[in-house]
Amino acid sequence: MKGTLQQFVQRTLLKIYEVNRTNRLSFVTAHNLDKQSKNRKTGSRETNDQEKVERDRKPLHPYKKIHPWKSIENFSQDLIDNVIYNKDGVVVLNKPYGISNFSREITSERTKWKPMAGISNSVNYTLLDVLPKISQDLGYPSLSIVKSPERYISGISILASDEKKAYAIKKALSRAQCAKTFARSYWVVTTKLPRSNSGELNLAIRKKESPCKTYKQPIIVTKWGENEVKRREVKTFDVCYRTISTSDGNLSALMEIQCFTTKWHAIRVFASTVLVSPILGDNIHGSRVKKLMGSYMHISPFVDASRQIPILQPELLKKLNLQQSQAVIIPAHIHLREITLMSFPSRGQDLKLVAPLPHSFQWTCDQLQFKIPTGNEEVHNEMSVAVAQ
Repeated sequence: MKGTLQQFVQRTLLKIYEVNRTNRLSFVTAHNLDKQSKNRKTGSRETNDQEKVERDRKPLHPYKKIHPWKSIENFSQDLIDNVIYNKDGVVVLNKPYGISNFSREITSERTKWKPMAGISNSVNYTLLDVLPKISQDLGYPSLSIVKSPERYISGISILASDEKKAYAIKKALSRAQCAKTFARSYWVVTTKLPRSNSGELNLAIRKKESPCKTYKQPIIVTKWGENEVKRREVKTFDVCYRTISTSDGNLSALMEIQCFTTKWHAIRVFASTVLVSPILGDNIHGSRVKKLMGSYMHISPFVDASRQIPILQPELLKKLNLQQSQAVIIPAHIHLREITLMSFPSRGQDLKLVAPLPHSFQWTCDQLQFKIPTGNEEVHNEMSVAVAQ
C-alpha cells in the first residue's frame, strides 16, 4: 500500500514538473518569437522609412509636373514669360496642357466631356481668369480669346486687343480654308506605327447613336449626303498627315496632322480608326483599337472595352519609365504646333506662328529618340515668327 502511494506521488510530481517545464519552454519560445516579431516590425518600419526617403530623393516623373504653378499669379507670369508673338494688338501664347479657355459655367453642356486624365496637382485656372493680368502687364486695356485649342490640347492661343483685330484674325483663318490651304498643324505621338506614313484625305465625322439609344459616339465616314451636311449631322473636313520620325525600336511615331476641324475629337478619332494608331495618352478613343491574335483590329465604340485605359506595349512603357497601372497619368500628346495667318496683317504677307513643345511632350520625344527636324522653324520671310525649341 505504501509502495503504491509513493508511486502515485512520484507520478503526480513528474506530471506537474513536466507541465511546468512545458509552460516555461512555451513562455520562453513565445517571448523569443515576440521579440523577433518586434525586431521584424522595427526593421520593417526602418525599411519603409528608408524607401520613403529614397522615393523622395527620386526626381518627379515629368508627367507629374504638368501643372507646377502654386498660385494663379505664378500661372499668369508663366504665360507672360512664354508669349510667342506680341505686336499691334495681337498676342500669341503657348497654352499649357490641361488648361481650359473658359470656366465650366460658361462652357456649353453639349461640348463638355470628362476624359480619364490623371494630371498631378491639377489646377482649375483658365485663360479667361488671367486675361486682365496679362493685358495689364503687356500694356493693353483688354484682351479677348480669338482662337485657342481645347483643354486637353496644348499649343497656340491667339488673343486680340479689340474686335477689329479679332475679325482680321478670323478672316485670315477662313481665307485659308476657302483656299483649301491648311492653316493649322498639330503634332502628335502615337502608341504604334501608323498604317501609312503620309496621305491626304477628304472625310467626314458624325455622331452615331448607341444600340441602347442613350448616348452617341463620333465616327469617321467616307460617304455622306449633302442634306446631312446642311442639317449639320456630319462635318466634312480635309486632313493631311505625315510621319516626322519613328521611335527607337519602331514602337511609335511622331506625326504631323493638318486638319480643318477638331470638332467631336476629329484628330483623336482619325488617328485611332483611320491610321489604326491611337494617340499616346488618349483615354477617350485610344482603346478603339485592340491587339487580337497578333493583329490590331477595330472594336465597336459602344462596348465597354473601348472605354478602358489603353493597354500599351511593355517596351513603350519601359521607355516612358511607367507601369501599365500608371498609364492614366500620360497626357494626351496633341500639340497645336503651327498656325499660318494668310494675308495677315496685310495682303501678300503670311504670319507663321510656331509654338515650342511642352516639357512633357519634349521629354517623351527624347525618351523615344525621335529625330525632330529644324526645317519647320526656319524664318521664310520677315513676317514669319519661329520660336526655337
